Amino acid sequence: PTEVSSAIALSQLKKLDKIKKIRSNNYEQIKKILKKDDKCCEYFDFIERNKFVSECWLSFPIILKKKIDKNKFLTKLNKFGVESRPIISGDFSQQPALNKYKIKKQKKYKNADYIHKFGFYIGLYSEKLSSIDLNNIKNSFRKSLN
Repeated sequence: PTEVSSAIALSQLKKLDKIKKIRSNNYEQIKKILKKDDKCCEYFDFIERNKFVSECWLSFPIILKKKIDKNKFLTKLNKFGVESRPIISGDFSQQPALNKYKIKKQKKYKNADYIHKFGFYIGLYSEKLSSIDLNNIKNSFRKSLN
């Protein structure tokens, strides 16, 4: 089994640069189409790329600007076929798994708490998104705000 896993990993490593380029392009295309939309700009903040880092985006993180009901919004988004996940680098002390360790919070982390309450991400494909895919994403976001 480890030989098979190694062979698969080696074949994937050969594709790494291509996958990284596609994911990076998908990230920029999603950001571009959502930023062009007035309604999306009103409700969402997007993470800007750091020009000194060569990241390989696995997801597209979003922070809600306005204090809307995140759960209600994400439920609607999911109904349109766009799955999401929480940003777990928010206030980690609020993760349910930590309840069993009785860790006391030393102070309030305002920014981490905001990310925890209003941040989420959608996955990024490792295949090029078409203009139809991009418009579906944008329209799903718009409709989910209603």
